[in-house]
Amino acid sequence: MEPRESVENEPKDPEAMLRSALAYAGLGAQFAEIVREYVKRPDPSWRQCCDGGCIPCVDQIGLAVDYLRERGFGEGERS
Repeated sequence: MEPRESVENEPKDPEAMLRSALAYAGLGAQFAEIVREYVKRPDPSWRQCCDGGCIPCVDQIGLAVDYLRERGFGEGERS
């Protein structure tokens, strides 16, 4: 995935960044802890769509994870 261009007015506060990532990916607040955890994990441990019609799909969660990683969220906490 290509990094998005930085936008000057994007939030720097981690909780605000997380809310922005959830909104970007079309996820509700109930998925915040899952996204926060997956930012830390290596992709092969979770980023595999099963084609089972899950809502949300890991592909959708991955959008939020990528959004955060591109902005340095959770650096130093990754496994």
